[in-house]
Amino acid sequence: MKINKADTKFRVVIVDLPNGEKEYLATNLDKKSFSYDDIKNVYSLRWGIETNFHILKENLKIEAISSSKDELIKQDIYSQMLAYNTLQAFINTNDEKIEQDNYKHQMKTNMNMAIGFFKKYFIYILIEEDENIKFSLIEQLENAIRRHLVPIRKNRHYPRNKNRVKNKHSINKRKSF
Repeated sequence: MKINKADTKFRVVIVDLPNGEKEYLATNLDKKSFSYDDIKNVYSLRWGIETNFHILKENLKIEAISSSKDELIKQDIYSQMLAYNTLQAFINTNDEKIEQDNYKHQMKTNMNMAIGFFKKYFIYILIEEDENIKFSLIEQLENAIRRHLVPIRKNRHYPRNKNRVKNKHSINKRKSF
């Protein structure tokens, strides 16, 4: 398919950030349908999606395809998506049970730790035939996930210190899957 340059239209929306910097957003959404504030709000909603893509790519290694055959590539992707969705169900359940009044900051599940525990327990849960043992393993997984929480600190704006990185995979960035 050949794209005609005359048919390609986009606009650039310049957003002033709280730290004084400017962010340039390129979009094909027209001014009549989407105002400046609409574009700014829609873009801010994308952060959760970007975070999920990061988890899929970096933590769950969705791009580590084990075959070159179409069916097996699909199988790899579908299995990773199933694992992610199942893990997310455990995390959502855990986050709902957090007694937020017990903490100074609002808390959430530590995703990297949850992935590690999920990796450790989930295959055993799937292959276990005894229902009592299976439920015991699920409970162990939930308890392990529940013990590792991190604070949600909104609107943090700290400048990055690029010279500080000494270990590419520091303790909180080690592979969990």
